[in-house]
Amino acid sequence: MDHKVTRLALVLFVIIMFSLALVVGLGLGRVTPVRANPDTRYVAPSPLGNDTGDCTHITAPCRTIVYAITQALDGDEIVIFAGTYTETIDVDGLTLTFTGAGQASTYIDGGGDVRVFHIQGGAVVTISGVTIQNGYSGSGSGGGVYNYTSTLTLVDVTVYSNTTTTYGAGLANRTGTMTLVNTTVVSNTSGGYGGGIRNTHGGILTMINSRVLSNTADINGGGIDNQHLMTITNCTVAGNRAKGSSSYGGGLYNTGSATLIDSTLTGNDVPDGSGGGIYNSGGSLHMTGGSVAHNHAAVDSGDAGGGIESLYGLDVTLVGVTIEHNTSGGYGGGVSVVHTPLTLQDSTVYSNASGYEGGGLRATNSAVTVANTSFLSNTSGGWGAGLHLFSWVTATMENSIVAGNFAQGEGGGIFVGGAGATLVLTNVTVSDNSTWVFGGGIESRAPMTATNCTIVDNVADSDNNGSGN
Repeated sequence: MDHKVTRLALVLFVIIMFSLALVVGLGLGRVTPVRANPDTRYVAPSPLGNDTGDCTHITAPCRTIVYAITQALDGDEIVIFAGTYTETIDVDGLTLTFTGAGQASTYIDGGGDVRVFHIQGGAVVTISGVTIQNGYSGSGSGGGVYNYTSTLTLVDVTVYSNTTTTYGAGLANRTGTMTLVNTTVVSNTSGGYGGGIRNTHGGILTMINSRVLSNTADINGGGIDNQHLMTITNCTVAGNRAKGSSSYGGGLYNTGSATLIDSTLTGNDVPDGSGGGIYNSGGSLHMTGGSVAHNHAAVDSGDAGGGIESLYGLDVTLVGVTIEHNTSGGYGGGVSVVHTPLTLQDSTVYSNASGYEGGGLRATNSAVTVANTSFLSNTSGGWGAGLHLFSWVTATMENSIVAGNFAQGEGGGIFVGGAGATLVLTNVTVSDNSTWVFGGGIESRAPMTATNCTIVDNVADSDNNGSGN
C-alpha cells in the first residue's frame, strides 16, 4: 500500500511540475535558455557565407544576418564581416549584439524598399561598427531603425540616406530607450517629422559624441523631433532643414524635455517657419555650454527665432551658451520667447540679426532673467536690436553688457514697452548702441529701474544725418 501511495505521489508531482512549466512557457511566450557562455555567430557575404549550420564557426559563417538570428540564442553576438547586406532585420525579445567590421566596411542596406532594423518586444540590442543605409519604411516610422518598447545602443554607427513618408527617417524610438555613442545620422529624409531622429511616446534618447547632419523633414524637426526625454552631450546638430510651409525646428523640434550639454547647433534652416536652430513648443529646454550659431528662420516677418524660438514653453534655460550669427526675417534673430520663462546666464548673444524686432532677444508675455551675459553687435530692422521686451514681460538684468547694437527702429540697445512690461537693470553697461530713430541706448515705454548702471556713448540719429540728433 505504501509503495502505491509513493508511486501516486510521484506521478502527481511530475504532472504538477509539467503543468507549471507549460504555464510559464505560455505566459512568457519564449523560454530563454540561461547560458554561462553565449555563442558568437558569424556572417559573411557569398561565396564564403552560406545559410546552413548554426553560424558558430568562423570558417563556416552564415550568409545573411536574418539567418544568423534564427540560429541565435539570448545573449549571443553576431559578428558581421565586411560587405554589403541587403536585408530587413527583425529582432523580437532577444538580447543580441551586432558587431561589424567598421562603418566604412560593413553596410546593412534596405535597398530603398524596406526598413533595415525593426527592434521590438523588449529586446536589448547593441549595434556597432556598421553603416545602416537606404532603408524605407513607407508610412511607418523609422526608415533606418524602428525601436519599439526595447533598448537599443548604437556605437560607432552611421545611419545614412534612409527615408519615410511619416516620422523619423533615420531612427525612430517609440516607448523605448535609445543611446547613440560616436554615431552619425546623416542625409535622411522624412515626409513628416524628424528627418534624422524621432523620439516619442515615452521614449528616452541619449546621445554622446554624436552628429546629426544634413537631414530633412517636410514638416517639423529637420534634424531631431523630440517629444519626451532627450539628453545630448558633446554633439553636433548641423545643416538640417525643416522645409515645408510653416515648419518648425530646423535642427531640433522639442515638445518634451531636452537637455543639451556642450553641444553645437549650426547651419540649420527653416525657409518658411520659425526656430532655425531649435523650436520649443510647450516643452522644457535646458542648454549648458556649447553654441547656437549660423542658423536661419524664414524671411517672412511673422516668423521668429533664427537661433531659438519657444512658444508656450515650460521653460528655457541657457547657461554658458554662445548665440551668434543667427538670422530671422521676422522676430528674434538670436532668441525669441513667447509665453515662456527664460533664464539666460553667463552667455554671449553676438551678431544676430532680425528683419523686424529683437536682433539678439525678443520676448513677449514672458518672465526673463538675464545675468552675466553680453549682447553685442546685434542688428534689427525694427525695434530693440539688443533686446526687445514687449507686453507683459517682467525682465531683470544684472552684471551684463549691451553694446554695439544697431536698430533701424527705436531702441538701439534695448526696447521695453507695452502693457504689463517692466525692466529692472542692476550693474548693467549700455554703450555704443545706435538707432535711426529714438533711444540709442534704451527706449523705455514701460516702468524701468536702473541701479549702478553705465549708459554712455549711445546714438539716436532720428534724422539719419550722422549727427546723433
